[in-house]
Amino acid sequence: MKFKLLLIMIFVFLYDLNLCEAQYYNNPKLQLGVTGGIFRISIERYSDYYNSRVALPVGGSIGYAISPSLYIMVRGKYFQKTSNKIDQQTGRDLHLVWQERWVGLGIQQNTISFSGKIRSSFGFGLAMFFIDEKEDGNFLFDSGYSDRSIQPRGFYISLGFDRFITKKLTFNLDIELSSAGVGKGTGLEAQSIGGIYGGIGFNLLIF
Repeated sequence: MKFKLLLIMIFVFLYDLNLCEAQYYNNPKLQLGVTGGIFRISIERYSDYYNSRVALPVGGSIGYAISPSLYIMVRGKYFQKTSNKIDQQTGRDLHLVWQERWVGLGIQQNTISFSGKIRSSFGFGLAMFFIDEKEDGNFLFDSGYSDRSIQPRGFYISLGFDRFITKKLTFNLDIELSSAGVGKGTGLEAQSIGGIYGGIGFNLLIF
């Protein structure tokens, strides 16, 4: 079902592209964005350590146009979660800290509406994750890792909608699905350090 939905999304956003002259669209070469939103990590056991699988990342993006509607994109996000729990063996209070950063490198196709004030986008590419556990963080240890830091790799797919505020500024709604398999350990095998992100932000169109 998910695969069929992905094929439909690719068909809609890449097949029938409207490259008409838009009222607020001036073919900018560079796009800078900031965003904030909600992220739900995919790992099932994550909430046993950090209370919930939901986090509030902040992020940014930079895009360079190689055609009027096609951008090379770099997208990045970061969040930190903390939790307190009691070690069942020693009775000691533990303070767990999880830091997650991920960077996406890919392409983004923009489609302009007939009104010229709204555009949609579809993107995909490689996702690079950087996970660090601080202080008493033990999720990775309990999952079979000997290190508090891992750097899994995977992919991302994004869907966005922009409403032009001025010729150079848009209000943005962004949805991103990311996935990165972990290559070792038992508890995380066949699961993903990525997840589903939904956020809002602003894009500045320059040059």
